[in-house]
Amino acid sequence: FFGWPYYVGCLLSLLTTMFFLSTLKYGVRVLEYIVVFFVGVMSIALWVEMTFVGVNGPKLVRGWAIGFVDSKRDELFSIVGIIGSV
Repeated sequence: FFGWPYYVGCLLSLLTTMFFLSTLKYGVRVLEYIVVFFVGVMSIALWVEMTFVGVNGPKLVRGWAIGFVDSKRDELFSIVGIIGSV
């Protein structure tokens, strides 16, 4: 990821975990604000990526509202992977 070595990701994970733990002395509310910020950044990135890809809007809304539309048996592994990643 970004061409960085594996240990850099481990160190970043350690630093962010320690940062989150250090915010607990200010209360849980601060940690909630940080989590909300990161979820907001991820949702903005998702919408920006969807505009780059050029998805079909009505099909996207239909898939979100109804769920698995016209899914085939070989797509089961993809569906389980998506659910597992959430």
